[in-house]
Amino acid sequence: MRVASLILSLLMATQAATQADDLDVIADYQTTPQARGEAYYRLMKEDFTTYARKLFTLCSPMGRVGSGGPATKEPWNELLLTEDDRIKYTLDQLWAERMSDEDTHAKTLPIMLEMVEDESLGLKRQIALAHIQVCLKRAKGPVPGLPPLDELYSRLERIARDKKQPLHVQQSALRVILVNAKPDGYLDLAAQLSAREPRAIDKAATFFDLTIRAKRETFSEEASKKYVRLCFGYLQSMNDHQNAEKFYFATRIGQHLGIREVEDSLGPFAPNRSLPKYQKGDYKTNGYYQDTVDNAMKWWAEHKGEY
Repeated sequence: MRVASLILSLLMATQAATQADDLDVIADYQTTPQARGEAYYRLMKEDFTTYARKLFTLCSPMGRVGSGGPATKEPWNELLLTEDDRIKYTLDQLWAERMSDEDTHAKTLPIMLEMVEDESLGLKRQIALAHIQVCLKRAKGPVPGLPPLDELYSRLERIARDKKQPLHVQQSALRVILVNAKPDGYLDLAAQLSAREPRAIDKAATFFDLTIRAKRETFSEEASKKYVRLCFGYLQSMNDHQNAEKFYFATRIGQHLGIREVEDSLGPFAPNRSLPKYQKGDYKTNGYYQDTVDNAMKWWAEHKGEY
């Protein structure tokens, strides 16, 4: 058994080395278009998990910004691209094609989690967190290959609470946690991370962004009341001229509370927009946004004692 295990390990190591070599072939400026294409197609057939980490560090996993991209599915052959772009678009396409398969995407999550914990990867840690978040959102049960959710949340929570981490990494880690986790133990952390933003509008926007994925039904009664208190605190802290933002936050609070809408799709606390006063100008100048906020604050004044 030990001999068989050793042989299997050697075979896997050889396979991984070959795949790593194919990535090097694609990334080499001296590689011919034909050799680059052959390496690409070999990698498309191989076990993605054996080379996903290296590919992740070489490519732009969230896509490249700008025009002038490849016109075909074979960027290594396109003469109008620079050699640098032929390499980059080939790597990016390889990543996108492999990750488009949900099963393959899920199998990379243990690798993504390791990369999130690797501080040397810098900004790409946020991209790895985004991949984990997407898969958790899609999943209807345990994700094969990922640790139990309690362990996953514990590892991400260590990052989210670590003040030595960049603020954006802490916030991204908390967003992932709140996709499925009960928010009860994380509201104070969301408030702490939001408090480090410079302006009142930024603090409010960050808090709502961090918690917006938390499903209403996952809150305990106590946590729900705390959430409402925090939300109205942010709403009160914002300057009156920021009506559009306050309108959004007011309707977000109303959705959590289950406030019935006057008109479908307008949002809780929003007045009837068919009233004559709202027929002139835009919603910011004719008072529609501000009236929505005023309705929310009136509700809060009447019900604050219950929270």
